[in-house]
Amino acid sequence: HVFYGIPYAASPLGDYRFRSPRSVTTWSGVRDASKPGPACIQDEKDYPAMHFMGAPPYNKWKLSEDCLTLDVYTRSTTGKRPVIVYIHGGALQAGQMNEYDFRAYSSVRDIVVVPIQYRLGALGWASMEDEHMPANLGFQDQVMALKWVQQNIHHFGGDPNQVTIIGQSAGGWSITMHIISPMSKGLFKRAIAQSGSIIRASSFSPNVLVSSMGTCMSLFMQEFSGCPSNDSRAMAECFRKLPVERFAASESEPCKQKLLATADGVYLPDDPEKLLRTGQYNKDIDVIMGTMSTEGYWLSATRIPPLVAEDTSLERVQGYFLHEITRRYPRLPLYVRQAAVAAAVVAYVRDTRTNGLIKAATEFFGDSFLLWPTYATALDFSKTLEGKTYFYQIRHRPSISNHPDFIGSDHCDDLVLMLGTQFTNGFGVIPLTISDEDRIVADAIFNAWSNFAIHGNPNSEGLAQWPQFDSVHQQFMVFDVESHAEMNFQSTRMNFWTHTLPQLAKSKVADIIRGIFQIDNILLLDYNTYTYKTKYDLSQGL
Repeated sequence: HVFYGIPYAASPLGDYRFRSPRSVTTWSGVRDASKPGPACIQDEKDYPAMHFMGAPPYNKWKLSEDCLTLDVYTRSTTGKRPVIVYIHGGALQAGQMNEYDFRAYSSVRDIVVVPIQYRLGALGWASMEDEHMPANLGFQDQVMALKWVQQNIHHFGGDPNQVTIIGQSAGGWSITMHIISPMSKGLFKRAIAQSGSIIRASSFSPNVLVSSMGTCMSLFMQEFSGCPSNDSRAMAECFRKLPVERFAASESEPCKQKLLATADGVYLPDDPEKLLRTGQYNKDIDVIMGTMSTEGYWLSATRIPPLVAEDTSLERVQGYFLHEITRRYPRLPLYVRQAAVAAAVVAYVRDTRTNGLIKAATEFFGDSFLLWPTYATALDFSKTLEGKTYFYQIRHRPSISNHPDFIGSDHCDDLVLMLGTQFTNGFGVIPLTISDEDRIVADAIFNAWSNFAIHGNPNSEGLAQWPQFDSVHQQFMVFDVESHAEMNFQSTRMNFWTHTLPQLAKSKVADIIRGIFQIDNILLLDYNTYTYKTKYDLSQGL
């Protein structure tokens, strides 16, 4: 059985735009739950599946601001089954729950699955950090949905004490937010974060930066709508009267990179990294985290095309390295950042021919935004979590991928491999004709996720043994045609972000200069090429 479009919160229309979600009211009579509901308002060109794996343009969904709904997949409305709540990705800007087919989890493994929707883009993540436009509305929506599950899932044959939350990409960011947030405590027992963590990632904005996002929104609205920008109450009231399409229009482009989760003192009391470091998070859970092998190809291809162009060069790649290091450590002297670039070249550039440079650039991009934050968060969880921590990497490249062969698995390839293969040759926007090798890997992931949701342990007979992840051996599962466990996850690349870069930031001048000469003796690189002077303004793509 699939029940579509069930409201978990009251409508956020009119005066309730840019306000915290409210409890849903009951309805009279029988509600029609036989057809999928609308997706949340979004800019259609932001939908990521249009960019990866050669997927065709999707059939346009119906979009609505009144979108705070969830679906329920269940084999029976009686009994007490484990529950999966799925949070979709899309950079907090795009996506919807009906692009996924969860029937296999319910029919084959007898799990109740609840995919949810939440407000996106400006409607979900813009904030003036006050009562007129509170922060993290999209995350507040997710918390409200989890509370609905606790209160109502027993009506659909689900056990509220056996809830596993799963999310991919921005959904992975969301999963780690729930692990950190005190407002999510007790609402779930297990968590799987695929290719994303809010901790150490660009998906988080410290509250000291909220003013810049508010300024961005106010300037945008003042220019395109005439709303006042010097009074948050008046601005919020004006925003509520605007046509909703304005918040998804391309004119809002300058603000998109600032629509992030924010330390608001309530849902996120502080910087997530600080909360994790001090043990102020929901530790009584079991966790799976993991990544693809690259994570950065289609993201860099759509955001910074020169990095993956056929005429890319070592100088251009070094320029991007410097840009990204500067983004993370803007106050470091230039010579320190240049030394970090030299270290990055050692860690990433294994071949200076075109394909090797593209691979190095896309690995660096993906590691910076997704892979390293996910790994580092799992490493921290393994030290302080009261439950179990597991880590994985999916190396299998789906047969429908149109990426270059040397890239391997890329961001979002896991969406093709996580839903099981028992029911459909396609889901959502992707015409999925899978190979026998795809089927082997997809079934392994599907069964591991199911086992974890049911038992809290991904292992079972017939699957490769998956050991727990710890800070000493760092054992992790490799999902491939022949899945197996390995140790010391991507040690050279991860060491750059975990040790080399922070150490350079603390080093004395003499140590840095000595390190530069040691690296130059190996690679014979021109020190001057580390200055950021390529003809491309790479920052425009970020």
